[in-house]
Amino acid sequence: MNTRSSNADPVLFLIVAVVVAAAFGIYQLASTLGLDFKTMLGVLLLSATVVALAGLCVYFGRDAEFVHISETWPLLLALEYMAWWPAMNVWAAGPLSAYMPDFYPVVWWNAWYTRAGVLAVCIGAWFLLRHRRTSYY
Repeated sequence: MNTRSSNADPVLFLIVAVVVAAAFGIYQLASTLGLDFKTMLGVLLLSATVVALAGLCVYFGRDAEFVHISETWPLLLALEYMAWWPAMNVWAAGPLSAYMPDFYPVVWWNAWYTRAGVLAVCIGAWFLLRHRRTSYY
């Protein structure tokens, strides 16, 4: 007979309930966006990384001007755009993605030149922003 009082059981139950609720939420978001769970989980993890980087820019931007959020937002936007590339691959393949996972047809919004163009615009905005803030004439 066990007479020990353990407080670990409710905590363990709460942790399992939170993980199950998060997985269910990710599954529902993935089905709403037409993605599989693995792709949606990867996109969310990469997006969380970008949000964490933005938080670090806000936190350390008070002391270091070059990482202030007003200086780095175009680069963070480019990183967020890159985080959604796996989802764009699945959307481009459409219903074929379930049968041929490595098949990504070329559509204009998922082509290499569109991706390069959007990244060039984001990086160009960053350079323009840096130039405008540093030029005093």
